[in-house]
Amino acid sequence: MAPEYKVTTTDMPFNGRPKPNDQLLESLIRDNAPPITRRASMPVFARYPIALSMLTVGMVLWTLGAGASLDGWIIGINLISSVRRLSDVPIPLLSGMIQIPLIALVGLLYSCNELFLRPKRTYSLSTNIAVVMLILLTHATDVGSTYLSVTTLRENAWELQTWAANLVVPAAIYSVFLTYVPELLILQAVKMFRGR
Repeated sequence: MAPEYKVTTTDMPFNGRPKPNDQLLESLIRDNAPPITRRASMPVFARYPIALSMLTVGMVLWTLGAGASLDGWIIGINLISSVRRLSDVPIPLLSGMIQIPLIALVGLLYSCNELFLRPKRTYSLSTNIAVVMLILLTHATDVGSTYLSVTTLRENAWELQTWAANLVVPAAIYSVFLTYVPELLILQAVKMFRGR
């Protein structure tokens, strides 16, 4: 038989509901709590090779996506300068070793903004609005610059690239894929290395 608990006036908080007695709360948790089940974990000998594979694929795709964003920015600047008649000579797409630090810089800037930039309660309203606008701008320019790069054909483009560049939906899907999937793979690989 369950013990009886009396609610006194001291147990009434400001909203008029009785505050649960510690003993009552403990008995409810003990009697009604579902059995603790542990999530089946992947064996270590399988987890690390899978995590390493995900990290490798994620880093390769991340490099491709960051390179596409960099190319897309150059293409976008050329489009704006031609529309506004700022320059008759377009900026050439980068090639060679100069790309490597710029690809890393563009990729890190986008990834840090997309992963860590969040509105917080401790910020003022105007700061939160600015953060939300920056988040939207980051995602829009990341996908948009990748889309510009995907839809701009090079001389030695593959047949698949030519097909995707001429159709909006495949180009958009490929742009979104290159923008978000690499980071998801890398994050999941890090979690698996940590044993989560």
